[in-house]
Amino acid sequence: PKALAYSRKIARKFGLGDCISTVEGTVSRRSNELERAVNCHTPDIVEVIGLLDYLSDSAASALIKRLSGLLHLNGGGFFFTANVAPNPEQFFLKWVIGWPMIYRTDKRLWRVVADAGVSRFQIKYEPHRIHGIVIARVNLA
Repeated sequence: PKALAYSRKIARKFGLGDCISTVEGTVSRRSNELERAVNCHTPDIVEVIGLLDYLSDSAASALIKRLSGLLHLNGGGFFFTANVAPNPEQFFLKWVIGWPMIYRTDKRLWRVVADAGVSRFQIKYEPHRIHGIVIARVNLA
């Protein structure tokens, strides 16, 4: 809740308060709110960062399919998501901190997005190749 409130505050500060919509809750429990937010605001960009790391491949594909489908209904746009790749810190996070995440290789992340029915996308990595960032174009001419 604090992060979402802070995001709205920053957006208002820069005169963009009417340009963003945030939804608090779990994906399955709040699915209707996601649809309402997209249909109400007809966004050009949908961003889901930090969630795929905790979803199974099938659940991640289903979420991507649903959200990219909503953009399709509104004339298209861009969909951004990301996933952490296998890296040396994952053992520390899991065994010392107790923070298990789903690490996906480039090939596995590619399959998750492709299985969602998204055909126009690319995966970019930051210099350390820890975070794979998916940039998808949905229904754009």
